[in-house]
Amino acid sequence: MAPLVTPFTSSFAIDWPAFDEHVSRLLAEGIEILIPADLVGEAWALDGEEKVQLFERTVRLSGGIGIKNLAEPSFALRMTARNARVMDNDTGNLFVNANIGVNGPFNNVDVTGFAHLLRGVVYIPESDGKTLVGAGDPRLYAVLDTNNASMRELFPKQSPLLANLQVDVAVMVDHDVFVRSRDANVEVYTDNPLRVGVNRTQGTLLVDGVLLSDRGEYRFQSRTFQIRQGAATFINTGYGRGGCRRRRRLM
Repeated sequence: MAPLVTPFTSSFAIDWPAFDEHVSRLLAEGIEILIPADLVGEAWALDGEEKVQLFERTVRLSGGIGIKNLAEPSFALRMTARNARVMDNDTGNLFVNANIGVNGPFNNVDVTGFAHLLRGVVYIPESDGKTLVGAGDPRLYAVLDTNNASMRELFPKQSPLLANLQVDVAVMVDHDVFVRSRDANVEVYTDNPLRVGVNRTQGTLLVDGVLLSDRGEYRFQSRTFQIRQGAATFINTGYGRGGCRRRRRLM
């Protein structure tokens, strides 16, 4: 945890580029909780609106966690963000607006709300040629003796938290959000929200909706293709231990 120094320009306005750089530097050092506004002596130079902007540019967490039973806490949390940088690492750099609630007892947690991706980039990991196999995949039983106790330990057990977890989060994506890899640089956006849920049995997130694109390029077999119009339709597409199914159209 660390307080945030507020940088100013020569005209005593908040220097937002310097503020964003400062936040990125602290996050890169492994500091996960940052406290903005008037904790290091600059309160006299900040008006009420500027303090609100500083909080909105970071992520605000309110509410509480019930710890009557430390092994099974209850939740009453609300995470809000406005133009906040929520990713700044090797996997991407994203700014979002968000309002997400986490409520309920440990064995019946409900996650609801929305996230609005404003701008940034997400990097697609390069393939290592390996394919993940889910714990329920029949192919596992062909190579493992499940009567052997040590073999059974290789099968991941379902988290008690996931057993009854409910997730319903709407995700909007603005223009100026890019997906990049060694062979692609594609701008994506949505006209209607993607819906994010959860498959409790498989322990995976599910995505439903349509992701659009009307500019970008990708390379395939030494040739470069320009994207003029495209869409990827997600129908209960799973991310996690499960597989991924999608329909897409590119022109």
